[in-house]
Parts: sequence; structure tokens; C-alpha cells
Amino acid sequence: MDVLQPYARSLLTALALAITTSCAASPHPQESCTADRACDTTPIPRCSEGPEPLAFDELYTSREQHVGQPIRVRGVLTRAGNACTRRACLGEQQCCNRCEGRVVLTASASGPLSYPMPPHLPLGAPPDTRWQCVGDETGQCCSIALDGQPVVVQATLRRGPGEILMLDEAQVCSP
Repeated sequence: MDVLQPYARSLLTALALAITTSCAASPHPQESCTADRACDTTPIPRCSEGPEPLAFDELYTSREQHVGQPIRVRGVLTRAGNACTRRACLGEQQCCNRCEGRVVLTASASGPLSYPMPPHLPLGAPPDTRWQCVGDETGQCCSIALDGQPVVVQATLRRGPGEILMLDEAQVCSP
């Protein structure tokens, strides 16, 4: 047992150093936590003339009929998902984890979706990163303003990974 003790001590020292270094080198040091800075979002342009969009609920109930087709749908954008790394943030380092979510379209929203999730359709199919939300434990910034206002999304309804339906090649405008 005494033979392994120096190795165990070295291993614990290396582990503590790795945790401290990874948090200290974090892209989100405490003074730049997501909650402490303004998000840089793309403004939503006004819609040009076009066919009348389907209401989200109408599309969602008949979604299987629209797979592979270009559509125009009216709804509200919000954020879904909150996948975070699990670094051990030490000391005053409170924002050393990276969190990600996706912009989704739903009938109505009053903040980020949580489980159980109401009907929604993610915007963009991987590897499209235009519709990601990123941040840390304190919040996430999304590429587009999620202010609860109605929008029109023009996209193609496709099956993504895991057979999830998503609005691919999405363009968003304000009615």
C-alpha cells in the first residue's frame, strides 16, 4: 500500500491542477458572465409580401403532410435546451461552464421551454449553427432576438437526427 501512496498523491495534485487550470482558462471568467453583458443579436427584418403563413398549431397537427416541403409558418421564437459542461468552478469562478440551447418555433412562449416541452420545431438542421444559443450557468445569448413577438418562418420541414422534425434553411421575418 505504501508503494502506491506517492502515485496517489501525484494523481490528486495533477487532478486539482487540471480543474483549477481549466476553470481559470475558461472563456467565461466571472467578470464576463453571460448575465453581466448584453447579448449581440441580429434584428428581425420585416416580412415582404408572400403567401399567408400557416399558424403554428395548424402546421404542427398536419406536420407529416408537409415533410420535405417549403412552408411559411407563424409562431413565436424561444429557446429550448440547456446542455452544460460540468466543470468544477472553484472559488469566485462562477461562469466556467459552457451551456448551449437551440432556437425553436412554438405557438406561444413566455421564456425558455422546459420539460415537459410543448409542441415546438427547432430552426436549422445540424451542422447549421446560426440558430444556437450559447452562454454559461448564468444565461445564454441567442443569435436572434427572442422577445416573444410573433414571427414568420420560411423554411423546409425536414427530418433531422433521431427523426426529429426541424425547420431547415430557415429565414425569419416580422409580420
